[in-house]
Amino acid sequence: MQQQMSNKIIFSSSALPRIHMAAYEGDIQTLRSAIADGEDVNSRIDLPNQSQHTVCGVTPLYLAAQAGHKEACELLIAAGADVSVKCAVPESGDVFGPADIALIHFNLKTWFYLAAEQTRRAARVSRRRQFQSSSMAQPLVEHSQLVI
Repeated sequence: MQQQMSNKIIFSSSALPRIHMAAYEGDIQTLRSAIADGEDVNSRIDLPNQSQHTVCGVTPLYLAAQAGHKEACELLIAAGADVSVKCAVPESGDVFGPADIALIHFNLKTWFYLAAEQTRRAARVSRRRQFQSSSMAQPLVEHSQLVI
């Protein structure tokens, strides 16, 4: 169940999985407990937004970012949350990631942190791809061709 008060959506505690609720509320202790209990930091659920459109693929990180809970975002990312996972609103065609939703809600410290994490992740992936390319895996000169 959800209620809307001004621009904030209020969820009942039974409406969300524990890890999602803890992330949305910024409840670090419960979030740590959920992670320690093996709850998936990248689990995805579908939720209605303020316009009553379905947002598909909402992660705990997305909810923490939306609410501006930077410490919760840090904890989730340290536990393996993927900062690049996007949510979609099929009715409008919109697609948002955690950094996007933090900025939309003017959670600037959280946005800055998440944007930096996205950049770091993109750089790591780029370096990994560079070293995994087939041309890098083969020697430049065959041993039989070497003349000393």
